[in-house]
Amino acid sequence: MSSKFNFKWQVIWIIIHSISLFILAIILQYFNVKNGIIQILFIGFGVTIIARLVKRITKKKQFVVDKWFFFWSLINTFTIWLMLLLINLLQITNYLLSLFLMSIGLVIVANFVKNLRITRTAMIIT
Repeated sequence: MSSKFNFKWQVIWIIIHSISLFILAIILQYFNVKNGIIQILFIGFGVTIIARLVKRITKKKQFVVDKWFFFWSLINTFTIWLMLLLINLLQITNYLLSLFLMSIGLVIVANFVKNLRITRTAMIIT
């Protein structure tokens, strides 16, 4: 695995996350989910599922629900929660801008966590 920063893939992931956030928001609206905690958990796990499906296609990786799936789901859920707090704090009301900022936040946090190089034993302790 190469640890080089690839700007093209960062932009691609921002676009993928923006689209997935948009689709997940439509699903939440369709099912009329009003509970904020359920919304954030659904979006966090949904983003992780979509990212895993994309990696399955692009990197030919197997889709496995394991401890890393739950780890990334929690990271994504926490990131979305933080980004929603920031968006509310900045009083951003543009829906598309909010999706874009959340996508950027997801990519930044994912890169930060990947650079920590968490091992299997370190993850268990965390």
